Amino acid sequence: MITLPGYYIIILYTSYSSLQAVCTSGKMSNNQENVKDAESQATSADDVTALSTSEQKVKISDARDFTSKELPPPYAGMGKEMVLHHSGTPGWKRARKILLLVFWGSWVALLGSVIYITVTHPRCKLRPSMQWWQKTSFYHIYPATYLDSDGDGSGDLNGIKSKLDYIKGLHVETIWLGAFYKSPLEDYGYDVSDYRDVDGRYGSLEDFDGLLEQIHAEGLKLVIDFIPNHSSDKHTWFERSVARDPLYDNYYIWRDCGTQTNLSLPNNWLSISGDPAWTYHPIRGQCYFHQYLPSMPDLNLRNEDVRVELDNILRYWLDRGVDGVKVDSADRLFEDLYLRDEVSTNPSAVKDYDSLHHNMTRNQPEVLDMLNRWRGVLDSYGSPDRIMVTDTVGSPGDLKDYYGKTRNGGAHLPLNHELVQVTNVTNGIAISELISGSLDNLPESSTIHWMLGEQNGHRVASRVGLDKLDILHMLLLLLPGVPTSYYGDEIGMTSASSSTYLNRGLSRSVMQWNPDYQKCSGFSTNCSNILVNPSAATYNVQNETVDLSSHLTVFRNLTELRLEDTFVYGEFAEHIVTENIYSFRRYFDGMDTYLVSINAGDIAETVDMSTKVVDGSTQATVVALTGNVTEYSLDQEVDLSEIKLSPGQGVVVSWPYVIKQYL
Repeated sequence: MITLPGYYIIILYTSYSSLQAVCTSGKMSNNQENVKDAESQATSADDVTALSTSEQKVKISDARDFTSKELPPPYAGMGKEMVLHHSGTPGWKRARKILLLVFWGSWVALLGSVIYITVTHPRCKLRPSMQWWQKTSFYHIYPATYLDSDGDGSGDLNGIKSKLDYIKGLHVETIWLGAFYKSPLEDYGYDVSDYRDVDGRYGSLEDFDGLLEQIHAEGLKLVIDFIPNHSSDKHTWFERSVARDPLYDNYYIWRDCGTQTNLSLPNNWLSISGDPAWTYHPIRGQCYFHQYLPSMPDLNLRNEDVRVELDNILRYWLDRGVDGVKVDSADRLFEDLYLRDEVSTNPSAVKDYDSLHHNMTRNQPEVLDMLNRWRGVLDSYGSPDRIMVTDTVGSPGDLKDYYGKTRNGGAHLPLNHELVQVTNVTNGIAISELISGSLDNLPESSTIHWMLGEQNGHRVASRVGLDKLDILHMLLLLLPGVPTSYYGDEIGMTSASSSTYLNRGLSRSVMQWNPDYQKCSGFSTNCSNILVNPSAATYNVQNETVDLSSHLTVFRNLTELRLEDTFVYGEFAEHIVTENIYSFRRYFDGMDTYLVSINAGDIAETVDMSTKVVDGSTQATVVALTGNVTEYSLDQEVDLSEIKLSPGQGVVVSWPYVIKQYL
C-alpha cells in the first residue's frame, strides 16, 4: 500500500519526467527547424520559382503518403525558454509552495499518527518463551496398585507400560512415578534399601529402561521420586554405621542418650506419628534421629560423603534418561545443628506432632543450599531441561523460597498444597483466598505447581464429595500453572479403609479398570490378597469411557481444553466471587477469552458475568461443563448477564478476541 507521502513523491517524479519530456520535445523542434533551413538554403531560388502551384500541391499530397517519420511530431511542446518563462510566473510559484506544504504536512501527520498509536495502543503481546515443564501436566502413579502384569498380586512397571495409551488419552504429558526402589516396604517403598535398583515386586532395571523408552516413544516425560532425607534401616549404609565402620560412622545422626532402660533423649523432637524422633540402638549404644518410622533413619546431609553419594545417585538415574526428579520431604533435609528444643504450640497434646512448632526440624537454611547443588547437577545435562520438583509442607510464603533466589537456583516446580485443603464446605470466597494467596506469593517469572489429590491422605472424591469432584478438576486443570493429578481421581475413586501407618493406605487402593470388583476390577488375575473398593462397580474406566457425563469424560474434556493456547500462555484474572460462586478469566492478546465459573456452595445462584467483561462482549459459547449440568450444553450460545449454576456445577464459556479500533 502506498502511503500519502509516497503518493506525493510519485506525483512530483511524474511531473519532473513530464517536464523533461517537454524540454526534450522543444529541443527536437528547434533542431528540425535548423535542418529545414539548411536544406532550404541548398535549393536554388530558380528551382523553387519554376515550380508551379499545382506541382507544389502534388508534392504536399504525396508527402502525406510517406511514413510518419518524415512528418513533424504532432505536438512539439514548449521550448526551454517558454517553460522557464512560465515556471517563474506567480501562479506556478504558489502551486509549488502549496504542493511542498501538503507533502511535508502529510509526512508530519503520518509520523504523529504512528507515535500516537504506538503510545496509546501498544502492540499485541508476544507469546512468552516457555520450557516443556512450564506447559506440562503431571499424572502421579503409585506403581504397586496401578496394574499387575504378571499375576503376582502387585502392580509393576510393565503394567504401567501396558496402559500408556490410556494415560496418553488423558492428555497429560508427564508421568510422576512413585517410589519403586528396592525396599522392605514398611512405608510403601519410601524406606529405601538400595537406591540403584528396582524392587523385585515391580520388575527389574531392564523393565524400567523399557518403560522409560516407551514413555519417550509416546512423546511423554518421566519424573521419578528421589528420597534423600532418609533410608531404610536395612540399607547397607545404616548397618555399617551401626557397626561404627569409619567410612559410614557419620552417615546418620547419632547422639548419646543414656541407656535402653534409662533413656535421656537429646531433645523434645517428635516424629510425624507423634512418638519421640529418637530411637535407641542397642548395638551402637546411641540414639539415632528419624522424622518418620524408626525403620527410616534420617541421613546426615551435613556429611560431605553423604552429599556425594546422593549426587551420584541422582546422576545414576539421569544417565538412564529420566526427565527429572521429585525431591521427597525436601523441607526436612536438615535439622538444627545444636539440637535445640522446639516450642510447644499445645502443651496438652503430649503425643501430637502438631503440638510443636517445627522450626528446628524443617526449612533450615541449608535446605536451599542443598537444592541449589542438585539443581546444578540437573542443569549440567543441558537441553532439554531436567527438572526438580520439591514436596514440602508450608504456606505459600514458605514455598516461595524453594524457587531459589537466582534464575538457575532452587526447584523448577515446588508443589503447592493449597487445593489439598479444599473440602465439601469450602465456599467461593475461601477458594478465592487460597488461590490469590498462592499466586500473590509466586516469585516473578516462576511457574506455580498445583496439587489436588495426594497419596498420603483421603481421595479428593471423599474429601469434597463426588458431586463437587468435577468443579475441583476444573480449577486444577484450568488455573494458570502446572497441575498434578493423582491416579484414580479422574474416575472418582474414593478412599479405601486403612489401618496402615498414619492411614497412608487411604489413597493407595488398586486402580479400578472395570466394574467387576470381586475380580480385582481388572487390576490383576490374582485377587487372593487384594482389597478393591466397592465403588469400583460404578466408578471405573470401562463404564466411564462410554458415559458422556462421567467424571472421566469431564476430566478428558478439561485436559484437552487446557491445551488451547489461551490456557498455555494466557493471563489470569479473578472474575465474580460470591459465597457460592468462584470464577476467573483466562485471556491473551489475539486469542479467545475463556470464563471459568463454578458453584462451590450449597445454594443455586444466577450471576451477571457481563459486568466485569472488559471488552464489552455479552454473548459466549459453552466449551466445557461438569457432568451434572443440565441447563447448558456444549456449543450452546449463552448470555453472560445470566449464568445460572447449582451447587457442584461448573461451566466454561468462551468468546472471540475483540480487535480494538485505534483510529
